[in-house]
Amino acid sequence: FTAWSSTSSLPTGKYYGSGAGEQDSTLVFAGLYDSTTLQNTSYEYNGSGWLAEGSINTGRRSTGGTGTATAALCVGGFPDPTGNKTEEYDGSSWTETGNLPRQGHGMGVFGIQTAAYACGGGTGPATTTVDVYNGSTWTSGTALSTARFAAQGGGTTSAGLLFGGDPGFGSGSTATESWDGSSWTTLANLNTGRTDFAGGGSQTAALRWAGRQSGPTDSVKTEQWNGTSWTEVGNYPTGTNAPQGSSGPATSTAATAAGGAAPGPVATANEFNQSINTITAAAWTSGGNVNTTRAQMASGGSNTAGWIAAGQTPPNAITTASEEYDGSTWTSGNAY
Repeated sequence: FTAWSSTSSLPTGKYYGSGAGEQDSTLVFAGLYDSTTLQNTSYEYNGSGWLAEGSINTGRRSTGGTGTATAALCVGGFPDPTGNKTEEYDGSSWTETGNLPRQGHGMGVFGIQTAAYACGGGTGPATTTVDVYNGSTWTSGTALSTARFAAQGGGTTSAGLLFGGDPGFGSGSTATESWDGSSWTTLANLNTGRTDFAGGGSQTAALRWAGRQSGPTDSVKTEQWNGTSWTEVGNYPTGTNAPQGSSGPATSTAATAAGGAAPGPVATANEFNQSINTITAAAWTSGGNVNTTRAQMASGGSNTAGWIAAGQTPPNAITTASEEYDGSTWTSGNAY
């Protein structure tokens, strides 16, 4: 059973930001308050409510994010020249670190704070460019198979996943690629092409939700990745694009989503959960045989401390014999 359920709202509506963390420890940062107002605020979800945290140094939108709620990474953004900014969060404040070698917004980011990949994005047409972060500097990485903006990713620098996005002109990509530390491999496509969605997870278990399909349609669809294929699961409560959420080590069965636009900025937040109930069929197993064959006897007790007494023995005699059971064998006792 999979479903989204509402939780405490953000202090203010916002969209086109980034997220990091997991379901009960989620950090969202950067983005827009409205169509023009850039914001640098950060809010952290603790499983019940949102708290204001340290602001990023440069307000911007269309950033990439990954990591945890206390060790997050914010990469790139718009407008230029903020697109090469890199900031790290230590649980209380943000620090600017090594700049990207390019301007870029809408990059799909995965990994941890000190070892991450920033994929695609750009300032003009969508690119296949990949940059690799080691905690202080960026270097060039192996190019993607598919150029795109606004993809999402999950996993590590040796076992990564990148999915969806916008190959250009506002259309939605269904492409999925995995990274094994040396090369990209094309995997099964998403069911619905979307851009401006949120998601995260690992190379073998990921989740993506909401977003915008081709044209102006906001999506409610949620898809779950099992390492081989994508499956549509419980719908997001409302059609929303550009939400934020637990895009770092989020799993395919638990995530927190916040904000977005529907069509203006919203402050609502929701949690995704999957529960699995396994029912094991009851079964009989053989126990120790009684010492005297009989029918229609009296009995009582439990399966580890039982008794029988009296009854009818073949062919039609009446017995007064009794027996006691200890969970494995029967022992003759006092006569009835």
